[in-house]
Amino acid sequence: MDKPTFDHERLDVYRLSIEYVAFSYRIAKGLTGVHRPARDQWLRAAQSIPLNPGAPGRKAMVSRASKTRIGSLKLHRVPR
Repeated sequence: MDKPTFDHERLDVYRLSIEYVAFSYRIAKGLTGVHRPARDQWLRAAQSIPLNPGAPGRKAMVSRASKTRIGSLKLHRVPR
């Protein structure tokens, strides 16, 4: 029986980001000593990539929404 897959698992960006995480772990094994903080940060960043394939689109939506709110606040200023 075939393993069920989710829609996001079919995306190229998701599959490539998973490969990048595996690559990062292979390379990070060699980073020790003073390089440990950089290694830890690199691995955290690599792990976050597959979790956020649509992040730029969400940021743009939030940005537009906040600009709309700011614009509406300007219309309702109380005169001094």
